[in-house]
Amino acid sequence: MDKELLPKSNIEIYRRERISSIIYIIIITACFVASTVGLFWIHAPDTLLYFVYLVFGNIPFFVNNLQFLQFMTLVRKINRRLKIINYILKNQTKVDQTVLTRILRSNIIGNISENLRVTSVTDTIKHLDDIQLLQSIYINLYRTKETINSTYSMSIVCQTITVYITSVLSLYLVIYEVSDGDWAPQSIVHFGTVSHVLLMLAWVLMNCHLACGEANSIIENIHQMTTNSNISQTVESDLLKFKLLVKDMPIEFTPYGLFKFDMSLLCSTVGIICTYIIILLQ
Repeated sequence: MDKELLPKSNIEIYRRERISSIIYIIIITACFVASTVGLFWIHAPDTLLYFVYLVFGNIPFFVNNLQFLQFMTLVRKINRRLKIINYILKNQTKVDQTVLTRILRSNIIGNISENLRVTSVTDTIKHLDDIQLLQSIYINLYRTKETINSTYSMSIVCQTITVYITSVLSLYLVIYEVSDGDWAPQSIVHFGTVSHVLLMLAWVLMNCHLACGEANSIIENIHQMTTNSNISQTVESDLLKFKLLVKDMPIEFTPYGLFKFDMSLLCSTVGIICTYIIILLQ
């Protein structure tokens, strides 16, 4: 999509994005190793066979975490492109290449001003080609979102179920160990596991929520543009079509259509975890 719409590339931005992805992978790997070593240290068996069992038992969880991380990276890229659309609609002035580079910081959309050349408010509201290009960009973003949504739905569902089970069991063990008086080593490992899965879920949910917010901001910016009395009826009609397009094709992530993947899910997750812990304690 980027090569078709915005053929210019920025290698420096691409390298920064690749480095950040490598850092994320290193963090997930470190958490996996720490979790495995911590569980091995708690049980302290006499043989290394249990350690091998833990490693192979946690590999599916580790691989799913990597897929979950890749899903978040793609969501962030969609979010950056939506920010560019909002930046152009909001400012209605000359597109600043430095600002766009700072907003984007991803693959190969370095010179968007080469394709969306806007010099003044008059040029912005007269050039229908710019609006149509933004519509084309949004349609491609929506199609990309649909592909990402269908590809990673199983990973999202598995990760969500893992968060529920891991958090309930680990927090219950923490409460049980604290009440028993022997809490220091075991509780730290279990609490660290809960923190890892919950923080990762919250991190991904926040990025999905921001992407949805950026898409909704397009409608707000179009409303502000249509209040301008200088625009022609033709341009206003094209902007209204763009607004209807955004409403009909929302940027929302719904794995298998079961639930909406945004920050509201985090509140539901915390509520479910607390409910099941209370049931286990009773």
